[in-house]
Amino acid sequence: MAKIKIKISKLDFTPQDGGSYDIEWPGPPRRALVYSDLKHYTPVIELEKKAPIDFTIIFAIKEYKKDIELGRFTARFKVEHTTPFEICEVNYMAGPPKDVDGSPPYTFGSFWLGIGQQGKLRSNTGTGDDGHGQVCLKCLYGPSGYRLAGQTTSPRHRVSAVDT
Repeated sequence: MAKIKIKISKLDFTPQDGGSYDIEWPGPPRRALVYSDLKHYTPVIELEKKAPIDFTIIFAIKEYKKDIELGRFTARFKVEHTTPFEICEVNYMAGPPKDVDGSPPYTFGSFWLGIGQQGKLRSNTGTGDDGHGQVCLKCLYGPSGYRLAGQTTSPRHRVSAVDT
């Protein structure tokens, strides 16, 4: 039996502060990240048609060129809607990278990126190999029995560490 298609018509992200995509690198002296250091980005996600069911899509935050996963978040949709009613990033993950001091358990409505003490770009599940990258969003998993189509990878945005 063929899977029912759910088509994403818009997938992107914007800095929550309305400014640059770049991230301030705390210090000197350089120190471990705290939650207030993080830069938050708002995902822009829209379906071509109203959702046929309630469902969740898991997205990866990727450093494009090296295909490094920096983080993950979920977007939850309600039946008959074209935009998510909830975006959620889990801030406490098992294993590296180390949790960010002062983080709440979840961040709602956005995802975050930061520059760690060693100058590397990171989010909730991974760390890049340096302080800059072409970052994009990529659909990982959708509802069982359905196929995600359309714009399943966002445009890439240059994100760099800048000294404060």
